[in-house]
Amino acid sequence: MATNSMIIPVEERFGKLKEVLLEYVGIISAIKTANPSLIEQQPSLFFFLVFPWVADYSQLTAEQKDFLERRKLEVTAIKFDGERAKRILEEILAKDKHLAECCPTVAFLANYLDSYFIKPVTDAKVAGTTDAQIDFAFTEFERQTYHQGRFRRIALSHLYNFNMDGDSVTFDGDAKTIGSIRIERIAPNTIPQILGESGFQAFLHPLDAGNCFVVEEEGASGVDDFRWLSAKRGKAYFFAEVLQYFKDGVTHLGYSVPFFLPNWAHQIRRQGLFFLGNPRRMAYQGGTKPYHISETEKEHLQGWWKVITIPTVLEALENKKGNLRQATYRAAQYYEASHDRTESVERLIALAIGLESLFSPSDQGELNYRIALLLAQFIGKDAEERKAIFASVKDLYNRRSKLVHGSYNVEKYDKGEFVTAEEIDRWSVYLRRAYLGFMALYLKAYLAGRKAESREPILERIADANFNDAAGEKLREEADIEKLLAEISK
Repeated sequence: MATNSMIIPVEERFGKLKEVLLEYVGIISAIKTANPSLIEQQPSLFFFLVFPWVADYSQLTAEQKDFLERRKLEVTAIKFDGERAKRILEEILAKDKHLAECCPTVAFLANYLDSYFIKPVTDAKVAGTTDAQIDFAFTEFERQTYHQGRFRRIALSHLYNFNMDGDSVTFDGDAKTIGSIRIERIAPNTIPQILGESGFQAFLHPLDAGNCFVVEEEGASGVDDFRWLSAKRGKAYFFAEVLQYFKDGVTHLGYSVPFFLPNWAHQIRRQGLFFLGNPRRMAYQGGTKPYHISETEKEHLQGWWKVITIPTVLEALENKKGNLRQATYRAAQYYEASHDRTESVERLIALAIGLESLFSPSDQGELNYRIALLLAQFIGKDAEERKAIFASVKDLYNRRSKLVHGSYNVEKYDKGEFVTAEEIDRWSVYLRRAYLGFMALYLKAYLAGRKAESREPILERIADANFNDAAGEKLREEADIEKLLAEISK
């Protein structure tokens, strides 16, 4: 039930709204009586008649503009003053703060007034409704318009395959840059509504794909809905990238949708489906391997987000100069792409290219062998793990070679047995760890004001570690991203 705090003050409303609406009820009633065929052709008659004057001509083709100019002549011929109606609508938006916030253009306002008052009351009047009943209808319209709270727009960006302990969490970032991120769990039966679908189960949002969303909420602004949602999606996208490096597991940003309050404003501004991104129609591994953030991990993730949003760190991440940074940038592109690819073969290729971006030597001889050896030395914690990584990555490139050269087993490929999701996940872990190691070395140099433009010295140190265990341990310690982030946060 609405409270007084939700009611828009009378002084912020257009004082003559009832007078205007009843005038147009009379005008539309007279036009319908004189032109009965229009009733069947155009049920929303007021909006149809005024549209040629309130349409955004900047978005139309020359042919569409000519069509509307001809429509103006036809509408004027049946005694409808479209120019005057446009002026009245503009006056309402100029003098009614709430309606101006909810209806960003006169076209939106015309649609709202027609859909929720002019059309239903006109139909009722033609059927013999009394003046007292019409007054009651306006009272209900006024209550709907002004008693449901101020305008808010909300951006909801789906984190695919993401789960967490609890239903809500906020991660505070640097206020001078990206700021905070809020994640909310949305009830499954609410998701079709925010997507613009009907029914109790969303078609575009599969079961077990995760029901957590990055949520951004704010009042009205001069930024149009598309640019506003794009900006909010960009922020959520960056957070999803951080998640991909924070721990092992598959997650990425899915679709982003806008939602508006009060509800009538949502109905006017969101007619049908409206989203950015590509909803993924299948849950990852049938929903059996969600990317999960526990209650204890939230504090750790908060630390990551706080450090990564520091201006100097963001500056380092945005820098793309130098051989080293370009190599890590390419590796990141393919690693992140491996999260949203739906086919295991596509993920295999992306991971193989990502590893090559970091470890491919300038001398291309025995390329795959050397990449596997360098990676194993760089991220392997002990000799046994390094041996396992070396063998596994050689296997990755062996299968990539079969794909490229068309020598793979067709039967296994068609059955999805050429490469498994479990194997892809293991190789993804290797690339994530390697990338974070390279980035730790890059960030240390960048934040200290030193040049770190070349990748070759790092590759040389990794190669030397094959003959010097102490050098290998020292390198891996310097490449520890957790230690670096802890140092930066002090």
